[in-house]
Amino acid sequence: MVKSLMTMRGYNVIVARNGPEALAIAAEQRVDGVLTDIEMPEMDGYEVCRQLLEQQKALGRDVPVWIMSGVFRPALEKKAKAAGAMLVLRKPFPIDEVCAHLETEFQRRESRPPMET
Repeated sequence: MVKSLMTMRGYNVIVARNGPEALAIAAEQRVDGVLTDIEMPEMDGYEVCRQLLEQQKALGRDVPVWIMSGVFRPALEKKAKAAGAMLVLRKPFPIDEVCAHLETEFQRRESRPPMET
């Protein structure tokens, strides 16, 4: 559902079935951002976030990660932030709000100098 809504708003969305697949896609293709769920097969969203940020840093890229969850607790948000997530989104969330966060972050990153490796 998120893919359909974001595609309708003009985003090119790539879907991964699990964490390892997401990491493989991000290693092969340049992505502008990652939206991941906490609950996933094979690897949870926290670990995807940690590994993805390490991987992208090694590639000289700075990719924002947003984590979504159907459950919201302060400890969950703290753990997501510790993993490097920009924001924790509670499902269901207004897609317009998510797109606004994405656009704000993309614009902020465009105005920064490139990341040093």
